[in-house]
Amino acid sequence: MREKRQPGVRGKTRCQGFFRALFVGCLVAAVIGGTQCRRNRTAESSVKPEIYSLALKDMNGRSVTLEPFRGKVLVLNFWATWCGPCREEMPDLDRLNQAWNGKGFAVVGVSVDTALADAQSFAKEIQVGYPLYWDGMDGDLVKKLGGVVALPTTFIFNAEGEMVKRIIGPRTKKEFERIVKPLLPAGG
Repeated sequence: MREKRQPGVRGKTRCQGFFRALFVGCLVAAVIGGTQCRRNRTAESSVKPEIYSLALKDMNGRSVTLEPFRGKVLVLNFWATWCGPCREEMPDLDRLNQAWNGKGFAVVGVSVDTALADAQSFAKEIQVGYPLYWDGMDGDLVKKLGGVVALPTTFIFNAEGEMVKRIIGPRTKKEFERIVKPLLPAGG
């Protein structure tokens, strides 16, 4: 027995056309979205967010700001205790800090853990030589920088306070050096 066709419809062509258009639309969206995602991984800009006066908590629970780092090249690294790549990256950040600390350069780690207590326990375990602070995922610093969508996320600021890189994902000491070295004062 033959199927009844609706008037004006030839077989499955209307349905095939719809799915073909849907497929092409998804393909275009994926290409555009993928390009945007890659661009944001190490986005260069000259954004100058005023971050230095925002309140954070140190690992003793005291309120602190980033004011002591004003005028320095700043590597601001967002991490969490449950983030494996963050844990792997921290020794490289520590070596980077040891190499250039005191030469117009600083590394600062900021936990986005839900609870300060989690960050405090981890800080005792990891024992890095650079300051670790806590802001939480919804903190003022995270909001000021446009949010943190993946961990680790690192923002690099020049000595004038301009954000010059936003890096999503872990990097090695050598990769950080390639970015930071040109920003350092002569002799740095």
